[in-house]
Amino acid sequence: MRVTEAEGPIDGQVDAVIGGFRNFELTQMRIEGSEGTAFYPEEYGVPAYEELILVTNSNLVDDPRLPRFLAAVEEATIYLTNHPDDAWRLFINAYPSLDDELNRTAWTDTLPRFAKRPAVFDAGRYERFARFLEESGLIDEALPSESYGVTLR
Repeated sequence: MRVTEAEGPIDGQVDAVIGGFRNFELTQMRIEGSEGTAFYPEEYGVPAYEELILVTNSNLVDDPRLPRFLAAVEEATIYLTNHPDDAWRLFINAYPSLDDELNRTAWTDTLPRFAKRPAVFDAGRYERFARFLEESGLIDEALPSESYGVTLR
């Protein structure tokens, strides 16, 4: 999502936005001459939750391609962490139109947010979040975490 002068907080038509990316929108606003303030829900009682979730059909959980895919995601994440400049150059060689201040800053801001073990399903984190949603009246019932997530072995 990009915030432009025709929409969003830059043109003064809104006081707040929810759903903006932590690594992108505030930087874009600053570049365009506006300042904003981040609100981090986890600092105000909302349990930490995953920003990016990989989903597959439950019938494909045993597909041998899935652990290989997650292993490749982990390997790429480790490479990004250990070699951010080399990875940036590879990215920009593939997508030269994205070589600008906004994307360079977003790249750097994104790196520490990657899960180093993307195949691990943190059942406790999901159970805390489900209880929070139930206690807040946002869902009727907190289902057991194994009903919607697995750790592949």
